[in-house]
Amino acid sequence: MDASLCLISVRGERIITVRDFITGPGKNDLQSDELIKSILIPMEFIRKEKAGQAFYRKVGTRKANALSKLSYCGWALIEDSIIKDIRMAAGAVGPVVVRLPEEEEKLKGSKLVELSKNWTAVRGAYEQKITPIDDQRSTASYRKRTALKLLDHMISELSAL
Repeated sequence: MDASLCLISVRGERIITVRDFITGPGKNDLQSDELIKSILIPMEFIRKEKAGQAFYRKVGTRKANALSKLSYCGWALIEDSIIKDIRMAAGAVGPVVVRLPEEEEKLKGSKLVELSKNWTAVRGAYEQKITPIDDQRSTASYRKRTALKLLDHMISELSAL
């Protein structure tokens, strides 16, 4: 969504993108005297969000467990069988959520029949940026493989439209 946060303190307010706010696992750019006042979602996205195709997957051990091994969220706007906008984000596969707007740009303008071919050209960038760790929830290998499969799945679903 390219959302931002409005942070407030006795010094005033400041706006920061969510991307810049989250700096690492359990880390953020919130100062000790600040509170999150609001989340700002660009009207441009709100206007077109319902016209797009949304994808979401939470991969965990079971539905009753709130902890996830990884998560994936994607959204695409298609008009006349052409990708007009696309956004893809994977969570728990790196120090911060992995989203590559510069690679998404390369997919914009793709005809659905060409999408799989164009995806092949940018998939490597995601493969490099997805750098999960081993922990008690899952192995790094499983997380990376599954995240890439979820990205592939979205592209495959879109190509079939």
